[in-house]
Amino acid sequence: MKTPITHELPALVYGLKGIMDLFGVKRNTAQNYKNTWLKPAVHQVGKKIIVNVPEALDLFMKEASRDDRKKPHPKAPPKIS
Repeated sequence: MKTPITHELPALVYGLKGIMDLFGVKRNTAQNYKNTWLKPAVHQVGKKIIVNVPEALDLFMKEASRDDRKKPHPKAPPKIS
């Protein structure tokens, strides 16, 4: 019987690089996350960015489950049937 491999996540990640690694995104996307929905989990003092990982993952799940993504963009052209 194989033992399942578990991946332990750190309690904190540091900098945009930490956000990039945690969510598997590019630098611009990490910056956007930091400035928008991830803001409650981010603590910044000067140039040092510290992200609380459990809180960040919870915020990510809430953001992913929002219904806003299913609605059409307000500037989208109307569908012709």
